[in-house]
Amino acid sequence: MPFGESRRNGWLEAAASLRRLVNGGDEELSEDAEARLVHNMSVLQNGLALISRWFEHVDPTVGAEGTRDAGSFVLSSAGDRRARFVIDERYAGTDSSDPDRRAVAWDWRVEKLTPRRDAPARWSASSGGRFGSDEVGSLVEYAEAWARRVNQTAQWTQSLGRPPGASQERAQEFGGL
Repeated sequence: MPFGESRRNGWLEAAASLRRLVNGGDEELSEDAEARLVHNMSVLQNGLALISRWFEHVDPTVGAEGTRDAGSFVLSSAGDRRARFVIDERYAGTDSSDPDRRAVAWDWRVEKLTPRRDAPARWSASSGGRFGSDEVGSLVEYAEAWARRVNQTAQWTQSLGRPPGASQERAQEFGGL
């Protein structure tokens, strides 16, 4: 088997599982709006959990510096922590402190840690958008694509004998990490 073939097959199997997770939900749930919101929230959480297991150079957290603690999901580049994919839940009629909250949409953004003169570095967004609850599959696919780029960049960097993150500036030219 050629080098990388088993890893590629693993990615194909993982992508198929994610598609089943996103598209294979119970049809009965679509009748009840609240159940649908709960289901979509579960799809997001399970999708992000799968992504964090598939990509060794991506770390998941709930809440992070510069985000709300509850209702924010963050995938960070594991090697250098200078890039992250942030998802913030959006609600109707409540906020993130409500234990019975239901996300009706999610805002997402790709951020990088930007150094500043005479001040601490700060997070700046390079891209972002919003997905409604029923578009959760697309959001998970965006997160997966970001994680794949981060992981590939880290693997490439390590193959050159450099620690992850050593080529971050160069990687940003190819995909906005």
